[in-house]
Order: sequence, then C-alpha cells, then structure tokens
Amino acid sequence: MYVIRVIEDGREKYKIGRTIDLNRRWGELYRTMVGHVEIVQQRMVKEHVFMESCIHHALHTKRLDYEVEMFAASIEQVMTAISACEEACTLVDTRMRTVL
Repeated sequence: MYVIRVIEDGREKYKIGRTIDLNRRWGELYRTMVGHVEIVQQRMVKEHVFMESCIHHALHTKRLDYEVEMFAASIEQVMTAISACEEACTLVDTRMRTVL
C-alpha cells in the first residue's frame, strides 16, 4: 500500500493504491502527475486488495470525481481510514480463524 501526496495550485490531494513494485510505480506516477509529488506512507500489508478497497470506501466522500484513486482529504483523514481498515482486516482474520 502507498499514499502519495500531490500538491497542485496550493491544494493537496492523495493517491492511495497498491503495487508489488513501489519503485516502478513511483517512477510512473512521478512522470505523469502535475505538481509536487511525494510518497508520504508505504506499508506492506497482507490483504492488500481488501485494504485498498476499504480505504477507498472509507474516503468515498472525499474522492475526486475525475480521478478514481485520488482524494481531497487531509493526511489525518487518510491515516484514520488506514487505521480503521487495518483494524477491520485484523478482526476479519481473527474471526475467520475461529470459524475454520
């Protein structure tokens, strides 16, 4: 998982996604995004598909209409969404172990 901050015309937005190779992905994004671009968070997560979907869902009201993975949120809102999704993932994993 990664969180990239883009500052364009004095406004911050965040791209939240997943990749196997962050260096390659960073190179692609850095060349194509306008404004100041920086990685503000990167995490290795076990359930990356769930985490990405959960974070996007948690921040859906902040989603920029024209960009699927871009959010006009504060870093605090982004980090809160990540923490909540990590807790949800842990809870699901724990419950599944008791069922199986």
